[in-house]
Amino acid sequence: INQQNLYKKFILNNAYFQVYSNGMPTISEINFARILLNHVSQIERKEFLERIESKVNNTSYITFQMFETFSTFIRSLDDFSVAMRMFAITNQSITKDEFNRALRASTGLTLDPTIVNVIFYLFDLNDDGTLHFEDFVDVLKSRRERRFVEKKVNSFAYFKSCFKREARK
Repeated sequence: INQQNLYKKFILNNAYFQVYSNGMPTISEINFARILLNHVSQIERKEFLERIESKVNNTSYITFQMFETFSTFIRSLDDFSVAMRMFAITNQSITKDEFNRALRASTGLTLDPTIVNVIFYLFDLNDDGTLHFEDFVDVLKSRRERRFVEKKVNSFAYFKSCFKREARK
């Protein structure tokens, strides 16, 4: 990714973050989940959000820096997916510790525990403390393909449509 594309992605991430933060310096765990689920069907989105709403404590928030680190992670998703498949091949469960270890080994990144918690709230499908990585990777790949890869739409028009949609809620 060249410098100009990184700058465009940073500006778009900033605009997206501002829509969900309502101009505040942080977003809630629920709003971060909404951002992650923006490109899934309405039925799936509702199911995922119902799962997380019962688990969040509304005392943890996500800063733009945390959001930007997560966005960098999405751009490295293919490397991370390979690491996750190794767990699947060996029939190992993916706990938060294993997730963090695979993340650091495959991408060099460390996600804030609040973001990791949201990921597990959404993708621990049977509440056993392990990640259902296929759904997680599928959702993030969909998001990356539709949102973080070079788009053929006007970024400001996209921002306006996001803003209008969130303002109606």
